[in-house]
Amino acid sequence: MAPLRSLLGPPLGGFDPDLRRVVRIEISAALLVTASASVTGPFTGLILRRELGATPLQLAALPAACAASLLLSLLWQRMLARRARRSDVSSGRGP
Repeated sequence: MAPLRSLLGPPLGGFDPDLRRVVRIEISAALLVTASASVTGPFTGLILRRELGATPLQLAALPAACAASLLLSLLWQRMLARRARRSDVSSGRGP
């Protein structure tokens, strides 16, 4: 591990200490959410089917809705990026 670390340098070494702290917090939060989803995710369909009486069509719609929301997030990001280019919200000036 030591030779690899010396090859890559210190993680986030050239960045501001506050930014490094925030990145560490965000990475740990992302890992926690991923671990939680991987543990609970497989049981979602079972709970929907047995406890809530979901039909096979409703079970199929769940992952499709998740995929659709991810695709819509890309469009939303583009819309927000265009809007940010049109005006500078912090100063109220246009392009």
